[in-house]
Amino acid sequence: MESNSTLVKIESPQIQTSLLSTGWNLPAQITEDDWKQAGSFLMQVNQARQWWLGDWWNACKWGDGKAACEEIGVDYQTATDCGWVASSFQISRRREILTFSHHRIIGGFFAGNPAVLGANLSMKQIEHKKDKPEE
Repeated sequence: MESNSTLVKIESPQIQTSLLSTGWNLPAQITEDDWKQAGSFLMQVNQARQWWLGDWWNACKWGDGKAACEEIGVDYQTATDCGWVASSFQISRRREILTFSHHRIIGGFFAGNPAVLGANLSMKQIEHKKDKPEE
């Protein structure tokens, strides 16, 4: 393992594996259901990572955030953009059914007016469910 790799261990009754910053060691004998569960996990992480980055950015209370981003290899503009979206929506107001991009767009239209913002998110959820085919 590379010295700068980050290791995340995932252990559940279904799958035991390790994620590295440079790859994912999935078991050779993985079942189709576990493989699908692993893919679902990736999608959840992909959706959440922008929220996490924004919340991380907003938690900064020390000095120059731009210098810190450069030091640790985080794109400064991405961090500030994610921070703006995250600060526009309390965690309880974020909707899993909507993408981070939906929140960014809606936040831009209704910045500074949380009541209208919340109502608009609820309406977008209804539209999204209406457009989605019944399972």
